[in-house]
Amino acid sequence: MAHDEIDPLFSQDPHNVARQRLRSNLAAALLLDWLLTDVATQDPEYFSDLESRFQTGFDYAAMWRDDPKFDGFVPVHGRDDSSIDFWIHQDDLGDLLSHLFPHTPNDAPSFSQGRALVVVMLHSALETFFQDLLLKRNDDESIVSALVRILGIAEREPALVDILVDLRETRNLVAHHGGRVTERYRGHVPMTTFAIGETRLVTEKDIRLFSDALHRVAEHALSLK
Repeated sequence: MAHDEIDPLFSQDPHNVARQRLRSNLAAALLLDWLLTDVATQDPEYFSDLESRFQTGFDYAAMWRDDPKFDGFVPVHGRDDSSIDFWIHQDDLGDLLSHLFPHTPNDAPSFSQGRALVVVMLHSALETFFQDLLLKRNDDESIVSALVRILGIAEREPALVDILVDLRETRNLVAHHGGRVTERYRGHVPMTTFAIGETRLVTEKDIRLFSDALHRVAEHALSLK
């Protein structure tokens, strides 16, 4: 798009922009959740198997180390060990291994951790929705707190507020504490069953509650004049 052209999305009413972008962001988050659920159902050993296939790449690097034609690229085999999924430089493979499995294969990301990323995406969708509607926060006020105040739903829909607060606080755990429950989380989400220091596991039910809450908030916000 040329610099002097205007994206049609931004020439629309803010309500239309907010509605369209929220639908897109929600779709992306829920697609990731669906993929994780599908993989967990069809192939629960996926991550541990992936670690094993990565290690095979280093076996090739060790075997070819003294070959003058070796350029550092090694194959990563498919699940059947006979096919090659892709080639990757051993340095990049090392980076992947250290990020996905920082200590041992037992550190492989769980499907709950994958859903934790979905939580971050849902919270980001809420923030973008708020900004697209040109709403304003008070000093030190979170997006969730601002929406609760602006929409006046604290007394009318306390259950919805509780879910939104849990979304915000779960996002903060994922972003700042590796998903481990803090005293702050316990204070804001008193009905939680997780103890301080435990990992806040994210379930399919959580994702459904959070996404439904975003839909409900959108209904309220888009009705504002």
